[in-house]
Amino acid sequence: MRLILFLLLILFFANCKESKKSTLEGTGFNSERQTLKDKVNKSSVIQQDTIIYVSQMSFAQLEDVIIKDTILNTFVTNIRGARRFLKPNSQKRVPEKFNFGSPLDRIYTVEGLKGWCLTESTVRADTLINNVRYRYDTNNVLVYINCNDVATEDNLKINDNDLNFGGYYNYKTEVRRKDITIDSLLQISSLSKTEFDGLNKTKYPNFIVSNSVKKNNEIIKLPIEKEPFYISFKDGKGQSKYEYYGEIPFLNSHLISEINYKAEEHIYAYYSKTNGKQKETFIDYPYISPDKKHIISIHNGIYESSTAIQLAVINSKNVENKYHFTFAGWLPHNNSIEDYYWLDNNTIVFKAILNIKDYTDNFVSDYFYIKIEIQDSN
Repeated sequence: MRLILFLLLILFFANCKESKKSTLEGTGFNSERQTLKDKVNKSSVIQQDTIIYVSQMSFAQLEDVIIKDTILNTFVTNIRGARRFLKPNSQKRVPEKFNFGSPLDRIYTVEGLKGWCLTESTVRADTLINNVRYRYDTNNVLVYINCNDVATEDNLKINDNDLNFGGYYNYKTEVRRKDITIDSLLQISSLSKTEFDGLNKTKYPNFIVSNSVKKNNEIIKLPIEKEPFYISFKDGKGQSKYEYYGEIPFLNSHLISEINYKAEEHIYAYYSKTNGKQKETFIDYPYISPDKKHIISIHNGIYESSTAIQLAVINSKNVENKYHFTFAGWLPHNNSIEDYYWLDNNTIVFKAILNIKDYTDNFVSDYFYIKIEIQDSN
């Protein structure tokens, strides 16, 4: 009888152990495993049993990994992002990646693995429970990254080739491309302050003629040639706001900016001085080249985490939009209209900053200068 009871107890504890194991694997995260951070504080040797599991898949499989150095406060500087791998020198990688500019709390260099670093990460995972798929994020997953994809705050930089990395939309053909180097349409390069100060810069020739039009009682009235002989723009309380910049005689246009608070949109537009109809719209202030052949509009998309550039050509006093570009690596830096300079008919320069922020959403790099040369607008 005692023997039977003893066997029953053994079976009971075996079932409990198996049930516990299934529960941990089903949720996709073994909470009893120690994280890398805690382990490093105690020892420089991480044994194989510190693997963290997500969806029954092991990440950063560690066989007696020896941590060489711990580097704090790094940022992703690879414009294409930092890929995350399960093992070094392997094609097997985590689907997501760290995007350019992402802050990493700490990375670890590994003894005997030149060029590879370990870091903790949040990974989106999924698992099947009773034929229902659940998706969730899990913290403290260990992944390998290429050490060359990151840098500390005092070593942040981006090369000219990466400044040109982005996407574009062709207004005429409606072709859209992304994640490419755009050097056949625009050529973007960086300048130091010393180089910028040494340039023979021309103050922006805005071709705008001021007139006597003033905003009265939140209303702007612009004169036009045909009936009703004026067009008006009225600010909406908390909804919209208009600003008048003046006339562009050679384009027979008025320039107006409109802020739509509800739509979170700010555009600039030309309005015909003849009939008052809206002609072309721009994503930001439209800069006209000295030879009156190009218009470039450069928008600091700080909330979209990218720079947008609109390029248009002027043919027989008509404006035709050609391309819309986006660039993720940099942003114009606190520029007013007067902070843009033309070097010649195709080259414009201005102050910029790397699109890299810390955990408090503050930019961490020093400003520099951008030079944009228009290569092809056909």
